[in-house]
Amino acid sequence: MRATKKTRVTIETERVWVLEKPGTDKVWCSCCEKLVAPVTPVEVAALLSSARGAKFPLNIDKLHFIGTPESMMVVCADSLLSQSNLP
Repeated sequence: MRATKKTRVTIETERVWVLEKPGTDKVWCSCCEKLVAPVTPVEVAALLSSARGAKFPLNIDKLHFIGTPESMMVVCADSLLSQSNLP
């Protein structure tokens, strides 16, 4: 009898998110008490839908929302990345 050989292949992947765009000024987050990269709500939605889908809802209570001088609402990138359930 001939022994059969089994081969196990393990593939590890890692995601890298770059949330700072060239030419974008950082904004002050009063919750973090530092300058942070701003992320628009549209960018947050696109990032989460492509990365996680609807299975892992985002805890909005943990996000830091910042009003800009241009009357825009942005999200603190640090508060977004600090959520432990992000991939």
